[in-house]
Amino acid sequence: MFRVSNKLLNLTQALARQLSHNAPKAIPVESSNILASNIISQLNTDLEKLRITTPTSSYNSKKEIIDIPVISRIIENPRDSLINEIRDIIQPNRNQIIENPVNRTPGTEDGIQAARLIVIRRRKMKKHKLRKLRKKMKFEWAKVRQRREMRKEKRFQAGLLHRIKKAEAFSAEEYVTEKLRQANETPIPRLWKGKRLPQFIIKEKMGIK
Repeated sequence: MFRVSNKLLNLTQALARQLSHNAPKAIPVESSNILASNIISQLNTDLEKLRITTPTSSYNSKKEIIDIPVISRIIENPRDSLINEIRDIIQPNRNQIIENPVNRTPGTEDGIQAARLIVIRRRKMKKHKLRKLRKKMKFEWAKVRQRREMRKEKRFQAGLLHRIKKAEAFSAEEYVTEKLRQANETPIPRLWKGKRLPQFIIKEKMGIK
């Protein structure tokens, strides 16, 4: 820019000196016009050369607009990406669209099979009612079990007393004589000549009194 201004200043000074030298002489109008046009054309050519050769003009002609890189000030939460990765591992089909079960037809393979629904419901109701009844009759049934155990204990004690009395009434002498009698006794057959007869008839036929 300084070079351009100095060049223009020199040209204007030269023009002023030339006009001052030619001022006392009588110059015709046509020659003065030609001189002025020559000076203007010379100035234009010099200005054009200066405009082409100036470094600032060449720099401005080749200048490119470069966008400044903008750094995002929004800091993302790193936990979101980790949570999404964990969800993908745990639930790989979480993005799967689930159809409305109402729109399913019972004839299809994945339709609702409600053939035993009433049976299952009755079974569940029975379990519920039984649980409720057990809770209600807990102490009543405990009394029944207690009375049953008492009756069993009484029967056991009665049987034990009977055995004790029988053991106290046992006689060894009578027991031995009875065993000897059974050993010396003649056995009576159940059949007589292939026929089943009463025991007293068989004794008569055998001559046993």
